[in-house]
Amino acid sequence: MQEKTAFFKQRSSIKTTLLFYTFFCVLSIYTDAKFNYLEMIRAGMSIAIHPLRTVALVPTKIYQNFTNFLVTTKDLKEENSRLKEEMFNTDKLRLVQDSLLIENKNLRRLLQLGEPVEPTHLVAEIIYYPRDPFSREVIVDKGSSNGVSLGAPAIDAAGVIGQVVRLYPWTSEISLVTNRDHPVPVQVSRNGLRAVVFGVGYDSSLEVRFMPIDTDIKQGDILATSGIGGVYPANLPVGTVTKVDRDESYPFAKVVVKPVANIGKHRQVLLLSKNENFPPRPDATRVEKNDN
Repeated sequence: MQEKTAFFKQRSSIKTTLLFYTFFCVLSIYTDAKFNYLEMIRAGMSIAIHPLRTVALVPTKIYQNFTNFLVTTKDLKEENSRLKEEMFNTDKLRLVQDSLLIENKNLRRLLQLGEPVEPTHLVAEIIYYPRDPFSREVIVDKGSSNGVSLGAPAIDAAGVIGQVVRLYPWTSEISLVTNRDHPVPVQVSRNGLRAVVFGVGYDSSLEVRFMPIDTDIKQGDILATSGIGGVYPANLPVGTVTKVDRDESYPFAKVVVKPVANIGKHRQVLLLSKNENFPPRPDATRVEKNDN
């Protein structure tokens, strides 16, 4: 009797299939983090789904416009009086600032220093928050087609918010300063001490790492960007020191900082341009002594 030929081979077990796809996913995540080879795929997908994203945001924009229309007269009067008071105080500060700017320019000219570069700015609106509760990143409605550059700093009226870490044609992804291990070069306004502030993963706190316990930093000190590295312009407010714990059993002090920006409470951000004229970091060259 002729043996029948099997048309279907036996499939692999579920455990084998699960193990294979798990290994494939882990390998893809590692290679993407190491070589960043999926960036072009992300950019292409962002372009492809942009029309769907625009249509999906229509109901939200209609609701926001409707709620803004229902603002009462009392709220408008209170806001008007508050803005008048702020404008009066700003005018007084502007007079002092103008004289200081003129004095600063004269001093830089005498010392033959280069003129500081004023960054351009662009207003962007936050359209997405991440689904991951542990991720401190937002997506705004401005991208490379609007003149945004990768690494551009983002601020609000109070201070630094974050930095553009991914750039697409019509959107940008901003990593907030509170994002875990996000570094910002700063200096203490009181004495000029330089340091680096890191995010800890939630919006109400930052930390200064690797500060010796005898460092001249104390509660109430204001930290501003130092301008080192060319990413953030100098003298942008970052945070205020709320706690300094000096434990002699540890080599470094624990410095807790409260961000001055309204992290998690804003819808509009200001994207600043990077300093394109900033000199590149020199290559590390090894100098060998000639014994001859």
